Amino acid sequence: MPGEKSLHFVCFIGWQELCSFLISTKINDNYLKCESNKTVLTKREPILMNLTNISEVQTGLVLVRKRTDAVDKDTHKYGMLTLKSFEPHGVLNERELDVFFSKEKLEQKYLTNKGDIIVRLTTPYTAICINDKQEGLVIPSNFAIIRLKEQTYIPEFVALFLNSEIIEKKFFKSSISTTIL
Repeated sequence: MPGEKSLHFVCFIGWQELCSFLISTKINDNYLKCESNKTVLTKREPILMNLTNISEVQTGLVLVRKRTDAVDKDTHKYGMLTLKSFEPHGVLNERELDVFFSKEKLEQKYLTNKGDIIVRLTTPYTAICINDKQEGLVIPSNFAIIRLKEQTYIPEFVALFLNSEIIEKKFFKSSISTTIL
């Protein structure tokens, strides 16, 4: 219906599985609806979705392939995310960003865009959501990049949920089992 408002909540279970729940709630009507297969469900019934269905997930740039000295001719200068720039509560500390000099212009997929969710791939597995003032930063390979495919999902909520205690425990459990193998 025109003017219909929907709220979208995305909850994730485990990093390795890249599994999520999508719950779409119509405000005026009191039921949940699965938008992928148009099935109307009873209230509070979760709909299982894979994170890769609603986003593109990739790792950042391997820096040694593009790094050059600042004095080199035809150098491109970028701000760069660092592990220290990620505050534990999911905020980017811009005072901890580094400078990266590249021998060529970098592909846009390795630079931050508004709405990107960047996740540390080392403990603590902190996620941040990029705002418009943080665009154009280099994303190194020790981070995962989650780019939502549709504007109907709220990237700040996804980042907030990825930083929740429940997900933190899942990340930790997943990393321990991966290390043992």
